[in-house]
Amino acid sequence: MSSNLELFKQLSELTESSSESDTNTHSESSSDDELILLELALVNIASQKDKSKENSSTKQYKQIKSREWCETILFNYDETRFRRTLRMSKSTFHKLLGQISNHEVFKSTGNKPQKSPAFQLAVTLRRLGSKCDVFEIASKFGISEGSVAKYQQRVIKAIKPLKQQHINWPQGSYKEEVKQSFEDVSGFPHVIGAMDGTHIPLFEAPSIKNKDVYFSRKHQYAIHLQAVMDHNGLFTDYVIGWPASVHDAKVYKILCYINLKMLFLKMRNICLGMVLILQSPAKSLRTPLNSYNSFIS
Repeated sequence: MSSNLELFKQLSELTESSSESDTNTHSESSSDDELILLELALVNIASQKDKSKENSSTKQYKQIKSREWCETILFNYDETRFRRTLRMSKSTFHKLLGQISNHEVFKSTGNKPQKSPAFQLAVTLRRLGSKCDVFEIASKFGISEGSVAKYQQRVIKAIKPLKQQHINWPQGSYKEEVKQSFEDVSGFPHVIGAMDGTHIPLFEAPSIKNKDVYFSRKHQYAIHLQAVMDHNGLFTDYVIGWPASVHDAKVYKILCYINLKMLFLKMRNICLGMVLILQSPAKSLRTPLNSYNSFIS
């Protein structure tokens, strides 16, 4: 600001000198040039003042927040609209909430109490199950953009320990039930799982050097998910994290042939049916037999 004041004083002196020179006919052209420079300098000073005002107003900006939609509308939706919004039924939502609500991540450590686990779970499900960006979700739930990411991290941290309770390889009576159900439907005996792969789309390209490997044939950035399901469509195992450009068969070959070979042999219960139901029906009769031979060799 001090530099602007000094410039303004110099320009004022220049204006006075230019007005005196206007009385002399010999300096008309020089005074016109000086006046043009003066006007340009004043415009520059004015624009700098406007920018400083904008910056100060931005720092003082506070988002208007309201959680009315979540508290009075969302949880009063009917079953169909609730499922479309959070991608799960009300009963599943409350069941999941009961399993994570006592996690230590939801305990307040400062003077400001956290939002309820139900609220944070709703924000996370909306973030993971919709195409809305962070700004849209923050506006909908009446929170800041940073809170969306914070709630998502907390909920995922609370859900991860539940894996051992809900995702288990078929064993005992459960295994016999799965085998019998698959045989009743398809006619194939000893089937304990159906495997397939899918992509989890990413909102933007990963911030890594070889990000192109995450660009799939569907023209989007994504990561690969390959899962095994039982006769009810429930996951019994999964592998996630491979780049989307890697083919399903490649992921299956690497993981099954290398990582799971000793596991299947140790269990003494090699499931031919698991490799029979694999991705493409056209390859489901030839490739699996080779896979089975490699397991027992």
